[in-house]
This record gives sequence, C-alpha cells and structure tokens, in this order.
Amino acid sequence: MDIAALVRAGRQAEVFADLEPRSRAGDHGASNNLALVHRWLGDQHREVAYALLAFQQDPWSPHGVNTVFRALGTAGHYQVLADIYAGMPNKRLLNRHQNLLAAVAYRECNRLAQAQAILDLVADFPLEDAVELDVAMRFAQANSDHAKALGLIDRLEAVTGEGRRQRLSQRFSAGDMAGALEVYEGFWRTDPGVAEEAKTALFCAIALGERAVVERLAPSMVGGARDLARLYLEGAREVVVQGAARTYRFPFEPTNLSIALRHAAGQFYEIQTLQRLAPLMSRGDHVVDVGANIGNHTLYFAGELGCQVTPFECNPRLAPLLRKAVEDADLSGLVDLRYLGKAVSDTDGDVFFNYIRNDYSNVSKESDSSLTRVPAMNLDSLDLPSCGLLKVDVDGGEIGVLRGAEAFLARHRPLLVIEVMNFNTAEALILIDKAGYAMIRENAQAGTHSDFVFSPVERDPPVL
Repeated sequence: MDIAALVRAGRQAEVFADLEPRSRAGDHGASNNLALVHRWLGDQHREVAYALLAFQQDPWSPHGVNTVFRALGTAGHYQVLADIYAGMPNKRLLNRHQNLLAAVAYRECNRLAQAQAILDLVADFPLEDAVELDVAMRFAQANSDHAKALGLIDRLEAVTGEGRRQRLSQRFSAGDMAGALEVYEGFWRTDPGVAEEAKTALFCAIALGERAVVERLAPSMVGGARDLARLYLEGAREVVVQGAARTYRFPFEPTNLSIALRHAAGQFYEIQTLQRLAPLMSRGDHVVDVGANIGNHTLYFAGELGCQVTPFECNPRLAPLLRKAVEDADLSGLVDLRYLGKAVSDTDGDVFFNYIRNDYSNVSKESDSSLTRVPAMNLDSLDLPSCGLLKVDVDGGEIGVLRGAEAFLARHRPLLVIEVMNFNTAEALILIDKAGYAMIRENAQAGTHSDFVFSPVERDPPVL
C-alpha cells in the first residue's frame, strides 16, 4: 500500500481502514504510519497520540523514535520529549537530529546544563539543513543574541522557504518595531486572519505612533488587544483596574505592552501569580519590588493585602507614572517612594539605563553615549526591619541584584519571586542555592526567560 499516494489522492479512509485495526492490535509499524498520515493531514493532536503509542509499542524502533521526537518537537511537548530522552537506556541509537531535538526540549524546559551537554556532543553541526538551523536559531533566541538569530532565520528561509513568522517575532523581540512592522506589511497585510502576526503588528504600530495602521488592524483584534487598540485610539490617559479591596487608576501607557494588555482589560498584570502569593502574605508584611514598572505589583501588595512596599524603578519614563498611581490610590502611607529613580545592582554608584524596547529595559555598567546614567544601590545597604517577599523583574539585570543581596537575603529570609533570563539561569541558580533557597515553582513558558519562586530551605515549602 502506497500510503503517501493514497493520502495525496484524498483516499485516507482506505488507509485508516487498513492501519487502525492493526494499531489497536499492537502493531507499532501501523501506529507509526498513522502518526505520519495525521502529520500530512495537519492533525497535530492525533499525530502525537499515535507517535507516542508507536513508541510505547516498540521503544527500540529507529523509525518510531524519529516519529515521536519529531511529533513532540513540532507540537511543543518539550517536557514529554525530555522525559523520553532521559529514560532511553541507549542514547547511542539516536541520530544527530534526534539529539538536537532533545537539546531543544531541555532548553525549552530551562534545563540548560542538560541541553548544553547534548550540544557538546554535536557541537560541530554544519547548519546545512532545516533541523540544525532551527536548533541554532532557538538557542540564539534564548540567549537574546538577536543579530545571530536573524542571520539564521535568513538561512532557514533559504533552505525551507519559511521564516517570515520567525523574522517578525525576532525583530519585535529585538526592539526593531519598524523592521517588524515592515515584515508584516510585506507579507500579511492582506491576510488579517493571521491573528498572532496581526497582534504583533498592532503593538509595533502603537509603539511607532502609526495611528492609521492601528485603525486598520483594530477590527480584527480580540480580548485585551482589542481593548488596548480602543483605548489608544480614544486617547485614554488612564485605565481602571478593579481589585477586591478598591478601584485603582493606572496611567495608560500603551507601549508598555504586557502590562497594558492586562490593564486595558481591567485586570492586574500577572493576577494569577499575585493571587497565589496572597495567602502567604499578612497585613503589615514588607515587600521589596525591584523593577516595579508603573506599580502593578506594588499597588496589589499595598492596596489589596495591606503590605508595606518599597519599590525600585529606574526607568525615567516609568518612575513618575508609578508615583502618580500610588498617589491616586492614596497609598503613600504604605508605599515608600524614596527610591524611585534608583537602580538595584551589586554596587553603589552610577549605572547606565538601556532601552531595549519600550516594555523591555535593563541597566549596564558599561558606559555608552546612547544610554542614560542612573544612580544605583545594592539591597545589602537597604535598612529595613524585615522583608517577607522580594520580587525581582529587571530584564537581564538579575545577577547584579542577587550579588548585591547576599546579606539582605541572609538577614531577612524573604520569599524570592524572580524573573531570570535564560542566559543568566545557571549563574542565578548557583547564587540562589548558595543563599540557602529551594525552588518551589518555575514557569518556563516564555522562550527567553523563566519565572521562579524560591523559599528559604529552613521553612516548610509553601504550596503555590
């Protein structure tokens, strides 16, 4: 039976009639072929199901291994793929592409040491085909090496004819809003059904002040993106977020995208995380909010939970907006605003503020004429009677924060809620382990970073 020919002719019913009974009877070859058929038909869910079944029926089949690795990698089931790889007794049976897919799976699960160990075995792969180019591109993206990623995307498109989505996303991630919008306008302007690409184009148009483009894209938006576009076009100056305890008015900053999307929908940004942390906090507890942005977390901890909050925000555009949000909420008695305008690092003195894109920025010790000089301090020099929670979200500057908080963590033993960029993960985990902390939660859904919660090892770990 020529399965491929029958499927191309639209006669897949005949294929299913032959293969499905054999698959149910335990024939791994039939299950493997059913996975391939569903791949050709674009049914990813059934492709994965049959690929897993074929692998369970015969874990030693080279064809089955190849099918399950490809299915899981394409579908983004990286944890399952990593678990299968880890449990394989003889990894020498794997070819180089299967090892590369396993490396991607480990990286996507933020298990960077395991990913690197695999790459070390195939470190000289020549980047001549789609799999190898895709792996190299993913690792460049994870390391925020935008120039290398874009170069690999160009090569990937030359090999496969595809790459527009990756180029759009990569230019956006690099802060090249004009370049990303140019990619969108060149390929998808006449196809408003491409929802994710249209949403990215909307964000770029808002950041660039391209009102006509926003007007054109707004009707195809849904959810928070629809509300964001509406408020932008209305010229809104503030947005209302309804909490359980009170109503909050935040300045509407549409280019601060992640937060603006949630605020436009009337919700706190990262509300699920905040609600998980709420039972662990008591009224009067002290929270230090490093990278407070316009005050989303600060106002939640102060206004909803009654905590004392010390925010740090050195972005000269955002710090005044945070101050206004606190004052509008009448929370100045709970929020210590003395440190607005200061960065947190491992040194006292000046650092340089780096705009990467409007909603993504960090600090550097390297002087550059294009950067803004800001004062910095370390947390070890912060005089507080206690601290119940330290939240850190500084877009790549977290190593400096941790190095300058050794005595602070030893003295106060707070819960630690921290965003860590992938290129900092190994060093950050070493520093946090050295400080006597254990991980109790990790969210590694983003391709460039993970969100962690750590608790002091001497405490019973809280349930989140």
